[in-house]
Amino acid sequence: MKFIKNNFNYIFLFFFYFFCLTLFYNAFMGDSIANLGFSYAISKGEIPYKDFNMIIPIFSPLFYFLSLLIFKSSISFYLLQALLLTILSKILYSLLKSKSYIYLPILFMGFPFALVTAIFPGYNFMLFFLTIILIYLEERNESDFIIGIIIGLLILTKHTIGIFFILPSLLYIKNYKKILKRFIGTMLPCFIFFIYLIITNSYKEFFNLCFLGLFSFASNNFYFGDIILIITFILCLFITLRYIFKNKSTPTGYYILILSIMVYPLFDWYHISYFVLGSLYLFLKDLNINLDKTFKYFMSFTFVLAIIWFSIEINIYDKSCTFKSYN
Repeated sequence: MKFIKNNFNYIFLFFFYFFCLTLFYNAFMGDSIANLGFSYAISKGEIPYKDFNMIIPIFSPLFYFLSLLIFKSSISFYLLQALLLTILSKILYSLLKSKSYIYLPILFMGFPFALVTAIFPGYNFMLFFLTIILIYLEERNESDFIIGIIIGLLILTKHTIGIFFILPSLLYIKNYKKILKRFIGTMLPCFIFFIYLIITNSYKEFFNLCFLGLFSFASNNFYFGDIILIITFILCLFITLRYIFKNKSTPTGYYILILSIMVYPLFDWYHISYFVLGSLYLFLKDLNINLDKTFKYFMSFTFVLAIIWFSIEINIYDKSCTFKSYN
């Protein structure tokens, strides 16, 4: 009972996130179904790249596969995602304190800015999740070796973006011993993945899909959003660059700037949402306010109303989500 009392906020958040994933936003889970499919294929003993197509490294599908060890269902998939979202909330509170209360209402915004897609399980969320962990470790001056491992996992989550997370260390660290520790940490998960490709004899398929296949994907899936999306992106870019110029000796702004690359080749709300939430973190970090309990309750009340409104909108406008075997 003491544990429940001390952690009631996070226990509530866990069930709330799970509730939203399975009920309110279930109709908009497009990419999540594909991500569930990757992990489900692994749970059946299929070899990535050889038995089924993927244009990403293995970390995210393998991590979500752990949830399917309990029972092979989307329910366990969303239980793990609810846990990750709860951990993310706790980390954001550690970094922002009471200012993190602003995050929830904005995170679940469905209209006019569809940021709620950021909570969907999959490799894009995992990239954002690891980025926030990386920022947390940097701001706490944690082990360079552990920071390197997180950078390595970012590369194994989405290599086209993850590789850029190496650059901030080279820009602001002048101690070569620290850089070496980070390099060793980064190479460790990458080396393990390389050994996996050798053992499964799937390195040719990996190169074909995750490097050559990206050109085909980009040419066939390019999308450029509307004017509101473009204005939002420019505003977030301004917030991020402003933070970088004010804090040149820290890597946080650079890490958020790297998230902007996620909009290529699909410049839509789903892919921009992580950059928006990242720049929101920088904005709140620079904001000199302390939110009291009254404001916290007001935000919570507004948040609940927004969820109810959006769930009604889903029921009215979207009845077309009928996937076979998708419980």
